[in-house]
Amino acid sequence: MDDTLKDCFHTFGAESKIRTPTQIHAPGRISIGNWVSLGRHAKILMQTDFSASAAMIRQHYPDVPHDFDPRIFGPRDPVLKIGDGTCIGDSVFISCALSIEIGRHVVFSDRVFLSDSNHLYDNPDLPIVLHANTLGRPIVIEDHAWIGINAVILEGVTIGRHSIVSASSVVTSDVPPFSVVAGNPARVVRFICGKETPGESAPPAAKAGHDAMALLLGWFGHECQHVVSADASILRSGLIDSLATLRLLAFVETEFGLHLNVADLLAAKIDTVRGLAELIAKERKR
Repeated sequence: MDDTLKDCFHTFGAESKIRTPTQIHAPGRISIGNWVSLGRHAKILMQTDFSASAAMIRQHYPDVPHDFDPRIFGPRDPVLKIGDGTCIGDSVFISCALSIEIGRHVVFSDRVFLSDSNHLYDNPDLPIVLHANTLGRPIVIEDHAWIGINAVILEGVTIGRHSIVSASSVVTSDVPPFSVVAGNPARVVRFICGKETPGESAPPAAKAGHDAMALLLGWFGHECQHVVSADASILRSGLIDSLATLRLLAFVETEFGLHLNVADLLAAKIDTVRGLAELIAKERKR
């Protein structure tokens, strides 16, 4: 990229580079740290205004009633921040309508897609291409994460520090730090070095069964729609209801071949995700 174009960005750090050809819209809303590398054929689309969609609807479909909410069909104020040392591969597509923050020394493989908003489609009398985007929810990718080839990361997602998103995964919910996720939708498949949170090492028993811990935390994250800690209370706290408890027991039986019931858990005084993982690890060794 021509050095004279660097002044177009909000900030552009030392030794950073953008390989061409590439397409970047509204670079003044983009902050790039030091030693950042952006690959060829990348596309960064800052969704700054949807007024044109409203104008085209009025012109081409004047008889179709539509509520032109100015928050939706109007100017936006999107912000994209890319931290020091981050490396972004070829053909990456970033669509930002609200806020995307990428930490330090993050690696994006080729053909990764990020979008902090979704395309609306609610009016069947209008073509989808003329619908605007939702207001969006921020995406945060913390330091040291690795995003695999063809991965998709959608609105409202936080990807924890030093976590890995496997190739072709579709991430729709938060990824815990020090975890590996895979699939569509992405689920936790293991933890790295047995860690659940930065600076916290699991006890030896949990380390021995960290695969069970990873699967359980992934299940709870899906069930509760947020990241659940290993020490979260599961039965007495109301974290999951009675129907979810039955689903949990069915999951344990299907995934680990271990038949449990609520009475077993209460008798064993199991009331945390960690305790359940340790029980599973213990039973599997028998």
